[in-house]
Amino acid sequence: MFSQFWRARRVLVTGGTGFLGSHVTRALAAAGARVTVVSRSNTARLPLPDDVTAVRDDLRDPQVAAACVRGYDVVLHFASRIAGLAYNARHPAEMLTYNAVLDLTVLEAAAREGASLFFYPSGALVYDADAPMPVVETASIGGMPLAACAGAAWAKRTAEAAIRLHESEGGMRVVLARLSNVYGPGDDFAPETAHLIASTIRRVARGEAPEVVGDGSALRAYLYVDDAVAAILRLLELAPGGPVNVGGQHEVSVRGLVDLVIEVSGATLVPRVGGAGPAGLSRKLLDVSRLAALGGFAEATPLRDGLKRTYDWYRERVAGEDRAEAAGRRP
Repeated sequence: MFSQFWRARRVLVTGGTGFLGSHVTRALAAAGARVTVVSRSNTARLPLPDDVTAVRDDLRDPQVAAACVRGYDVVLHFASRIAGLAYNARHPAEMLTYNAVLDLTVLEAAAREGASLFFYPSGALVYDADAPMPVVETASIGGMPLAACAGAAWAKRTAEAAIRLHESEGGMRVVLARLSNVYGPGDDFAPETAHLIASTIRRVARGEAPEVVGDGSALRAYLYVDDAVAAILRLLELAPGGPVNVGGQHEVSVRGLVDLVIEVSGATLVPRVGGAGPAGLSRKLLDVSRLAALGGFAEATPLRDGLKRTYDWYRERVAGEDRAEAAGRRP
């Protein structure tokens, strides 16, 4: 399954206890890499292999960042403050400041300490809000992003600008993937910060009718985390230069997505349509032609299968914790 590229390589994964970071960490360890993760959290979203070294620290401190990246050939930077549309809309300054400081500090440390390969997970939110769909990598990122996630978008744009400048100085190759709507086990299910799939699964698993903002006609494409990880590792092996879109290609309406979560759960809930919330794009789809041409994309997981796996994981790992917590609060 894995090439020899990763065998015995020393790899640092920032944010390696988070959603995507923990999945990538597990895949790297399985491929034979010697992996260290650094995160502000003691608790990993998914169990990490025994041979993975875990460090807890704050990478926004330049001295900490330099010490953490020192001696590593490859640095994958997943540490980030990530949240759904509603949280982004309420906290644009926080999303900009926290992420821009973190990204620039880690990027600078990796360049100064001599890392030869750096991975940065950007996102579809960097594109202008009026970009034609499906969005190609050459579309503008200089106009206005979607207003509801402007803070996070400008943070990603700032990091991408810094990456271009570091590349112009030479010495460190950077793989830049623009990801969109990745989901799966280990996602963020917290009520305040969860994205649509995780939020819907949480409500359905608790027997609550999920809410659909607006009429639910907006179109989205989702990518299961295993497929995203496979694409990321392949891109790191190739290091093609320039941004590469990584996203699903099978569109579904928001209402259709919510209905499908209910279906795979076996519940008989009816969504509440017409809820209030920040406006997203009417359609969000990435053109992944470049990724396909590089031989790094195989969307192998149908949406229904991915949702079922994610729902079952939540029911098994998280819903039980919710029930125990609720029981502890009873008088």
